[in-house]
Amino acid sequence: MDNDKIVVVAHHLSIDFYGELAKCLSFNSEKEVRLLVLTELQKTEAFNIGVVKDRITTLESFKEKHNDDECILLKYKNINWNEIIASERSFTDYSFLFNSNGERRENYIYTYELLSLIAKFFDKYLKNASQVISSFGDNIFNHIANVMAYCNGTKLYIPQNNFLNEKGQLTGHYIGNTPYLESYSMISSYMKLKKRELTNAELIRINDYKKSLLNYKHEQTLTYIYKKNDFEKPITPNIWKLFSYLKKNYLRDKYIEFYKIDPFIKFKANILRAYRLKRISFYLKRNTIVDFPENFVFFPMHFQPEASTLVNGLRYSNQISLIESISMSLPVNYTLIVKEHPRGRGTRPLWQYKFINQLHNVQISDYDSKDILRKASAVIIISGSIGLEACAMDKPVICLGRTFHSYSDVYYKVKNIKDLPRILFRVLLNKEYENDSGRFEKINKFFLSYIDNIKPNFANMESGKTIAKNIFDDSVNNTDQYKKMIEEAF
Repeated sequence: MDNDKIVVVAHHLSIDFYGELAKCLSFNSEKEVRLLVLTELQKTEAFNIGVVKDRITTLESFKEKHNDDECILLKYKNINWNEIIASERSFTDYSFLFNSNGERRENYIYTYELLSLIAKFFDKYLKNASQVISSFGDNIFNHIANVMAYCNGTKLYIPQNNFLNEKGQLTGHYIGNTPYLESYSMISSYMKLKKRELTNAELIRINDYKKSLLNYKHEQTLTYIYKKNDFEKPITPNIWKLFSYLKKNYLRDKYIEFYKIDPFIKFKANILRAYRLKRISFYLKRNTIVDFPENFVFFPMHFQPEASTLVNGLRYSNQISLIESISMSLPVNYTLIVKEHPRGRGTRPLWQYKFINQLHNVQISDYDSKDILRKASAVIIISGSIGLEACAMDKPVICLGRTFHSYSDVYYKVKNIKDLPRILFRVLLNKEYENDSGRFEKINKFFLSYIDNIKPNFANMESGKTIAKNIFDDSVNNTDQYKKMIEEAF
């Protein structure tokens, strides 16, 4: 059947994994499986690991055959295309970092032509798909695929690494079903758990996970995956393979490989980050508060530029503006404590820290996040996993964005920034969270629904067969009911 095929959209940095996944899906399904990649070189890479050649389609070959002026964008009236452009860090700076990312300077014509080309590509190849398997949209290619599939009502599956399980092990993945990584399996489990009591064995598992979570350090995961521990250094890791990196970059067509860099701009960005890091480290050391006020709300800044704010954060990627809004929303006797992400030092200019530090009810702290969180009255997140840590500590969580854990109904979700003062009043002054005697049960059932849907193995080439099976199993829970519930929540 024309509308009964599976489409796999590869991430340009993980052709081996998505190629292996497409191959395994082909072996286990009677449906046609098509792999979509950017370039002919990536097609060759996928073919070399066993994907059937005529089942691989490239944006590069599509561009040669469909180089016309047809405007496909207006066909999708429910998609905000400018929001998608803003999510691509290769040529925009919606993170407000002022040149430290080394993004290219591109005009409207380039962005419009690139957007139109990718949209036409997916309009053709996703149109008759019953299932789309993709990467999280941390780049414009996969993000457009995810948004178009989601808006078309096509079942979407995004294998996403999870960095901690209930045993404290750094391994596992889950399947996201929306462009923001919400998992219908997690939501389905949560809805079922709300109808029954938890067993003693389940409570032990939940408590084990909470302990693992509160002892967890993010650096452990990064070191485990990438076999290094220099993630706070401002210089790009590509410096150690500079010649081959520049050679590959020179050969890229930016109308296909949109992540192509301008070497001179990128070089200046590296120098700028190193310069900023020294100044900002000195500033934070001198201006970190020693004694926390009695009443304060904690806002841990997210690392940028990253999809956690550019995609999950919806309209909150400018964190300086957001801090200003939170400052204006707090009850009069509360302070906002802000902590920069450890990997974020050097990315933003010093004046931004000086600006937020001079706001009358905002203070900067460089203390350990967990120590700050234990003393906080509440935490505000965009999409960060510190929301999970706050739940484990029984702290109110105010969530601005959308992510895999924002389905929790103990979170206070902000649909509009104008609603924030009212929500803070309910949490901080009316003590709505503290007075909710059922919150512990909600938190426990939320955690169980989460850990029950963490599958073994990271999403990599070696686990392609296992993840293909998990995608087939996950399809049982992939229903429109949960999509509607999520849309109503946000």
